[in-house]
Formats: sequence, C-alpha cells, structure tokens
Amino acid sequence: MSRSCPVCQRMEPVVALAGHHCAGQGVGVLRLDVGTAEGRQAAARYGIRGVPTFVFLDGAGREVARRVGEQSLTSLREGLESIAGIRCAGLLLPGAPHALPASGGGSGS
Repeated sequence: MSRSCPVCQRMEPVVALAGHHCAGQGVGVLRLDVGTAEGRQAAARYGIRGVPTFVFLDGAGREVARRVGEQSLTSLREGLESIAGIRCAGLLLPGAPHALPASGGGSGS
C-alpha cells in the first residue's frame, strides 16, 4: 500500500474486514507501506511493481496467490481461504459489500 494511493485508501476497510473474519482461521493480514524501508524491502523481495498488491503466503512463506489493484471482498476472501484451506466463517454477511465501485487510479501492495 501507499499513503498517497487513493485505491489503497479505499481498500483499507475491505482488507480490515477480510482480515477480521479470517483471523480465527490462522490467517494474518500484514499491511506494508511501500514508502517505508520495510515496505520497500518487501516490494523488492516479492517483485511488487504497483499498489495495491495483495500477496498471499503459505506458512512456509511461499506465494500461493496474488491480486493486483482494487479488489472485491470476495476476491480477498478467496486469497485468504487459499492459505487457510477452509472457508473464512462469517465473511460474506448479508448486506456486506462484495465489491467496491471502480473509480480513480492506482495499481498493485
């Protein structure tokens, strides 16, 4: 993510919701800002070229899925579930947003 990225800012509540609902499944969400030394290091390690980019890693640190750009809640759920190996309970609640409206620019954290 980047603090200057409008798409990243729009994604924050969706990422938080996905992380909250999947946390009980042994899945954690780590958000890194590419404007920090730690974020730049992670971006270089995983070949991240734009933000937001979502890299899903298994327990051994191997990439199992990747999403680039603005994502729906469903897309993030699928990525997190690929790590957990099971469905994240309670993630798709009635009335919960399943996709964000497309607007603005930005690409790939």
